[in-house]
Amino acid sequence: MHSCIVFLKTRYFEEVILSQLFRGFSKSIETKSTIGCVDFANALQAGVDTAYKAVIKPVEGTILTVAKDA
Repeated sequence: MHSCIVFLKTRYFEEVILSQLFRGFSKSIETKSTIGCVDFANALQAGVDTAYKAVIKPVEGTILTVAKDA
Protein backbone atom coordinates (compact mmCIF):
# COMPACT_ATOMS: atom_id res chain seq x y z
CA MET A 1 0.00 0.00 0.00
CA HIS A 2 2.79 2.44 0.92
CA SER A 3 4.54 2.01 -2.45
CA CYS A 4 1.29 2.76 -4.25
CA ILE A 5 0.92 6.05 -2.38
CA VAL A 6 4.50 7.01 -3.17
CA PHE A 7 3.92 6.21 -6.84
CA LEU A 8 0.74 8.30 -6.98
CA LYS A 9 2.42 11.26 -5.26
CA THR A 10 5.36 11.05 -7.65
CA ARG A 11 3.08 10.84 -10.65
CA TYR A 12 1.08 13.85 -9.44
CA PHE A 13 4.33 15.78 -8.85
CA GLU A 14 5.51 15.07 -12.40
CA GLU A 15 2.14 16.13 -13.84
CA VAL A 16 2.28 19.42 -11.94
CA ILE A 17 5.80 20.08 -13.23
CA LEU A 18 4.78 19.22 -16.79
CA SER A 19 1.84 21.61 -16.60
CA GLN A 20 4.18 24.37 -15.42
CA LEU A 21 6.57 23.64 -18.29
CA PHE A 22 3.70 24.07 -20.75
CA ARG A 23 2.44 27.16 -18.92
CA GLY A 24 5.79 28.94 -19.14
CA PHE A 25 6.26 27.87 -22.75
CA SER A 26 2.85 29.10 -23.85
CA LYS A 27 3.04 32.39 -21.95
CA SER A 28 6.37 33.08 -23.63
CA ILE A 29 4.91 32.83 -27.12
CA GLU A 30 1.29 33.89 -26.56
CA THR A 31 1.70 37.25 -28.31
CA LYS A 32 3.55 35.89 -31.35
CA SER A 33 1.75 34.84 -34.52
CA THR A 34 4.76 32.85 -35.71
CA ILE A 35 7.91 31.69 -33.96
CA GLY A 36 11.38 30.87 -35.15
CA CYS A 37 14.08 28.64 -33.72
CA VAL A 38 15.30 31.24 -31.24
CA ASP A 39 11.75 31.97 -30.05
CA PHE A 40 11.16 28.25 -29.62
CA ALA A 41 14.36 27.81 -27.61
CA ASN A 42 13.52 30.83 -25.44
CA ALA A 43 10.02 29.47 -24.85
CA LEU A 44 11.45 26.13 -23.74
CA GLN A 45 13.73 27.94 -21.30
CA ALA A 46 10.80 30.01 -20.04
CA GLY A 47 8.97 26.74 -19.37
CA VAL A 48 11.91 25.39 -17.38
CA ASP A 49 12.17 28.63 -15.39
CA THR A 50 8.45 28.56 -14.60
CA ALA A 51 8.57 24.92 -13.51
CA TYR A 52 11.57 25.49 -11.23
CA LYS A 53 9.82 28.46 -9.60
CA ALA A 54 6.74 26.31 -8.94
CA VAL A 55 8.71 23.71 -6.97
CA ILE A 56 9.76 24.58 -3.43
CA LYS A 57 12.65 22.12 -3.32
CA PRO A 58 13.65 20.96 -6.83
CA VAL A 59 15.01 17.42 -6.97
CA GLU A 60 17.53 16.32 -9.56
CA GLY A 61 16.56 13.22 -11.49
CA THR A 62 12.99 14.34 -12.17
CA ILE A 63 11.42 15.78 -15.29
CA LEU A 64 12.95 19.11 -14.21
CA THR A 65 16.41 17.73 -14.91
CA VAL A 66 15.37 16.40 -18.30
CA ALA A 67 13.81 19.72 -19.30
CA LYS A 68 16.76 21.75 -18.02
CA ASP A 69 19.30 19.63 -19.90
CA ALA A 70 17.31 19.45 -23.14
